Amino acid sequence: MLWDQPLVAVSSGSARGTMRNATGLRVAEEQFSQESRRAGAKSAYQALASEHFRFYRGGSPPAITRAAALAAPGMTQDPLVWSVERVEAAFSGEFGYARGSYASADAPSKPLGHYLCVWRLEAGQWRVALDVTNALGP
Repeated sequence: MLWDQPLVAVSSGSARGTMRNATGLRVAEEQFSQESRRAGAKSAYQALASEHFRFYRGGSPPAITRAAALAAPGMTQDPLVWSVERVEAAFSGEFGYARGSYASADAPSKPLGHYLCVWRLEAGQWRVALDVTNALGP
């Protein structure tokens, strides 16, 4: 089963915990949201997900790699708006997360659900390492 596969550690070098890295994470999250709204969610993941990306959507087993995620049934090309509620980076500056809600670009004030996006600094670039959504009920 895919979820039985071990996590793989990816070293990003010798980044230091600084406010710059936390700011960089917020900028990366904003870039992701802008790309998703402009060209669709799939395009945003294509541009910013790690090769070691883990993609979790209800009703499907997790996709383990960017290529598998882009082909997953839960992947959508629909334009989505991601509204960040909180962004935090680890003191090391190599790892962080963003959480918030997501909505259709056609109705951005009506959330479809909530998300957690885990980011990792890889070769000086923030990359999405893990993404989980929890859709709101009817």
